[in-house]
Formats: sequence, structure tokens, C-alpha cells
Amino acid sequence: MHAKIYSKAIIIEGIHTHTYASTILSDLRDILHYGGKQFSVFFEGSPSPSGSGITIKILINKDLSDFEIDVLQKYFKLRKIKTILLPQDSGH
Repeated sequence: MHAKIYSKAIIIEGIHTHTYASTILSDLRDILHYGGKQFSVFFEGSPSPSGSGITIKILINKDLSDFEIDVLQKYFKLRKIKTILLPQDSGH
């Protein structure tokens, strides 16, 4: 499982259960709401053993601040989710 953090998006790939996806999404909602962000959430894939798992895409209305990016990196590190920071001009 890994997460990609863009300036206006967060993508978590390879989630293998609906329960874990729900937990991660709940935590991320709390973090983003605290920062006053509005966002949309999209799901792809399925948790089947033969698939690549669930993907959660969170599209955010404003750029993430450096502080919010640090908080997200620490959150993913605690959850043992590999994190990739992508430049602000990268597509998502």
C-alpha cells in the first residue's frame, strides 16, 4: 500500500479491505476538515485477493499547506503506508 500526496490531491492505492479503507478515509476527513478544506472522494477497484486493492482518490479545493503535508506524512508513517510526495505541477 502507498499514498501519493499532490498539492490538491491525495491518492491511496492498494488497500485490501473495506474496513481499512473506511478507517483511513475517516482519519483523513478529520485532518482535512481541521484545515478548512473542501474535498471530493472517489473509489476504484476492489479488495479481492487477485486484484490490486481499493484506491481512494481525494481531490481538494485548495493547495495543501506545508504543515498539512507534514501531518499527512506523519499519519501515513504511523499507519506504515509508504508516501510519495509529488511536485505541485504533477498531474493526478
